[in-house]
Amino acid sequence: LEAIEGRQRASAIASGIRPERDALGDDPDSGWTLGAPEIDDRLPDRRLDTASLNEIKPETYGDGPAALTFALLLAARHLSSVPGLPMPGLMVWCWPTRAAREAGGLYGPGLATLGLDPAQVLLVETATVAETLWVMEESLGSGAAAIVVGCVDAVALTPARRLALAAQAHRTPCLLVTAARSVVTPATFARWRIAGCPSASHPFDSAAPGAPRFSMTLERCRGTAADVAPLFRTVEWTHEAHRFGVVAGMADRALETALRA
Repeated sequence: LEAIEGRQRASAIASGIRPERDALGDDPDSGWTLGAPEIDDRLPDRRLDTASLNEIKPETYGDGPAALTFALLLAARHLSSVPGLPMPGLMVWCWPTRAAREAGGLYGPGLATLGLDPAQVLLVETATVAETLWVMEESLGSGAAAIVVGCVDAVALTPARRLALAAQAHRTPCLLVTAARSVVTPATFARWRIAGCPSASHPFDSAAPGAPRFSMTLERCRGTAADVAPLFRTVEWTHEAHRFGVVAGMADRALETALRA
């Protein structure tokens, strides 16, 4: 099996499933960022804490798919920044069966487009939210996962604290996608509020969708002053550069052009 998987990984690199790390424009040792300086500058040390719990909430119920996509892209950014990995590490994706049926399963070719090797994504469906949280905590402590993503409606103080401690102890980031109107999750490093936006114009086909866009609000982040206002930006994901960027009109156009190069 290891030999087969090794051939699969080599084939994935050769076929371009994932951008090479040096094409990202980031130093692999610089940490986990979004790739947009306007947003990264708001983070402590200009990066996300890789040993922490982050919450992602949709703006409304209908923005659930956008929040899930944002979580996948944030996970892809982290996996591409882990030093020493020729391919992305294992991503564990956990959710109750009810949530999986409502949102639909992850699509392998779509994951590959985002830079995630489908063979490196472990999907876990559970009967209850409590089981989902247990799987997440065990995955964080296993040492096998490079990142753990969970989707549940809400998390109480005690299980949230356990996830945060497990992420810190094993230096493995955890992303938690929760319901739009649920109580915010305690013990998180950062909380992101996400809404879907019309995609950018396709550069070669006016009838085709372009780069995906999101309305993103950084509601809170540990290490920043309590009186700092939430950061709101409209961002888009650039497949070629494998990073987020603030859309034109809200960012320095010269800087945006340089980031796309």
